[in-house]
Amino acid sequence: MAKYKKRKDGRYAAWVTTDEINPENGKRVRIQVYGRSVAELERKKAEVIEQTSKGIYVSEKNVTFGAYKWKWLELYKSGRETNTIEGYRNILKNHTTALDGLKLLQIKKTDVQTGYNVLKGHADLQRRYYQTVNQIMRAAIDDGLLFKNVAENIEKDPAPKKKKRALTELERIHLEDLELDPQASTLLHMLLYTGMRRQEIIPLTRFDINFARKKITVNKAVKFVGETAVLKDTKTDSGEREIYLLDPLADVLKKYLSTLQGNLLFPGTDGSYLKKSQYRRLFERIKRTLNTACGGTHHYENGRIKFDLDMCPGLGSHTFRHEYATMLYYSGIDIMEAVEIMGHSNSKMLLDTYAELRRQEGKSIQKLNDFAKKSYQNNTSDSTEKVTTF
Repeated sequence: MAKYKKRKDGRYAAWVTTDEINPENGKRVRIQVYGRSVAELERKKAEVIEQTSKGIYVSEKNVTFGAYKWKWLELYKSGRETNTIEGYRNILKNHTTALDGLKLLQIKKTDVQTGYNVLKGHADLQRRYYQTVNQIMRAAIDDGLLFKNVAENIEKDPAPKKKKRALTELERIHLEDLELDPQASTLLHMLLYTGMRRQEIIPLTRFDINFARKKITVNKAVKFVGETAVLKDTKTDSGEREIYLLDPLADVLKKYLSTLQGNLLFPGTDGSYLKKSQYRRLFERIKRTLNTACGGTHHYENGRIKFDLDMCPGLGSHTFRHEYATMLYYSGIDIMEAVEIMGHSNSKMLLDTYAELRRQEGKSIQKLNDFAKKSYQNNTSDSTEKVTTF
């Protein structure tokens, strides 16, 4: 067996000389073959030799980005959620067309950079464009079509930090005065007093509510495949948890459950899990009512709500999750217990939230003064009898 030297990328390579003549230089065509192991390399060499002898080998050097990208999508992304696949499809259809006519081996870093720069000002599109092209190039390397990923080190714009927000003071003022139907009102209270994610609330059943123990059990979640919600495991192992059932929520739940048919807390029109559009409309009832209470206006266009004056910009289900984290902070809940309640896999996200709230609070000096007076200074009533010692 021939001896091969492992390349820096961890693969072995060899050349196969064919009987085909290159018309450009008059020399016989040589085909480079790659393998992750010597055995794989030898197998691929044998395949190329057999194919060239039968005249059925097609040089993969001619593969274009446009042809390869759709094969990549079908092979490597077919098992993903529908929304994820459509996201990739949008990038491939609308934002990589400048690369389509180029052979994979012809693509330069500047070609990829140009496509990225065209999307300047659209940070999310830039991020998805880079991730998609980078993944395609890496797959092409694994398939032996490339030896270098020219997309890997393009110059990327600094990603703007998405600032998650809690409720505004105006929203808090009007929150408890909203006139909502029982389902929307219960969802509002569930979001506000549990901090649960949308995908955790949708599969909740009456059996997950324990009024005696004052606990809500979170042990399942859904993902959307198109419109349909499909049951899956919680986001992480730490997603399985128990949440305190606070009194304001318990009062609403008891009344709501007494009129509810079936076991699901928020069933869809067919009795199964809420569909994606059904949840959106349910939450829109909350935002529409809150926006009106705050002084905003809206109208409907083609069956969809349009806010003429949006007094609650950016309000979504996750806003209430951030509000709940704020509630935990001001309640004095220990950071590690808060992490457990929120279902985070680590403390980083909540630490960032707590740090931001501390900065906003701006009363650190007062807290220190109060602690110093309480701990180290004598009370005026018995200051003549006690002496502070350290």
